[in-house]
Amino acid sequence: MSVAHKEQRNVTGMALGLVMAVGVGAAAPMSADAALVSSDEFSFGYGYDPVPGSSPTTYQWIPVTSANTPTTQGDFTLTVDVTSGLWSAAGPTFPNRVLTSGGEGSGSGNSATFTATITAEYNGPTLPGLETRLEINSIRIWAFGDGAPAGTTIRWLEVTPGNEGTSNDLVFGSSGAGGGPRSNAANYSQLLWSPDDLTLSGTTVTRSFNLESAAGRPIDGFEVFATVHAIPEPASLGLLGLGSLLMLSRRRRQA
Repeated sequence: MSVAHKEQRNVTGMALGLVMAVGVGAAAPMSADAALVSSDEFSFGYGYDPVPGSSPTTYQWIPVTSANTPTTQGDFTLTVDVTSGLWSAAGPTFPNRVLTSGGEGSGSGNSATFTATITAEYNGPTLPGLETRLEINSIRIWAFGDGAPAGTTIRWLEVTPGNEGTSNDLVFGSSGAGGGPRSNAANYSQLLWSPDDLTLSGTTVTRSFNLESAAGRPIDGFEVFATVHAIPEPASLGLLGLGSLLMLSRRRRQA
């Protein structure tokens, strides 16, 4: 089957689904969400590690490819760009996305300069009025107080223009503030957040996140879990659905 034929079949299927859901009477208007098309969940993890072969040694956020989903699934693509400076050459490791004690040379990132930019794209058949929604089911990172007074906090900040938000605080207790080895995974606590969804017109949505604390803190083991949705405009999809039904009716009469 040709690509064009597949795309036409996909669009027609979306339209027919909407018409069938509305029903014969069409007593109530259907929201765009009722006709959305969704990706499977994307799941990515990154560890802050030395760049292989670098001399002198440099560090960056490196994807845990063995435990991550593909960046493209069906008609949807999700890309993540993670950056920060170095906190210390000592830090934990993140094999198979499990925070594990490391040592000197493992590296830990600096929360004060951390940025995560997450971009979702829908690459399937388009219709007038199409919107794309980026639903971040969970964004996570491990952080260590590293000698800060007990009660010191760290939080997520969304800095996407027009969609700013703040997570609840992670409060460092005695295990996260006692200053023990930066490479000891047991000293780290996980900061988790499920921010509000963001829906924009078109086929691309980009969201950006930082970390906020009284001062920089060592961090490692960043993860994001997300689902992308394509939301057709109900009026456009309804017209296409009506056309599809007429085509089916014509074929039946010709049979």
